[in-house]
Amino acid sequence: MPCNISDITPLRFPGDPAGAPQLYIMTDHPLLPLSNTAYIVLRDLSETRAAADTVAEKQGILGLALTSYVCLKPGNCLFSRDINGLRIAEDDILEIMVLGGRRA
Repeated sequence: MPCNISDITPLRFPGDPAGAPQLYIMTDHPLLPLSNTAYIVLRDLSETRAAADTVAEKQGILGLALTSYVCLKPGNCLFSRDINGLRIAEDDILEIMVLGGRRA
């Protein structure tokens, strides 16, 4: 199944400012052995950026500010994809995977 950035669906939200991280959505990410809906965010995963994000987080500022929200459900997951890399699924990093739960 195609899952390179050029092959998957970008998500657009009203009010997203210029420069906001781009989210993508796909069905059945190849790194997971079970059926899933995957959200992919392009991020700068370089060591320089990671160091800057660590400093920002210690100061109470989030390194990744998404202005839009996606409600994750069981079977959904969020991957980071390096904006400086090959932009292929095999290089994705699993950040969140929702296995189950109930709403409060």
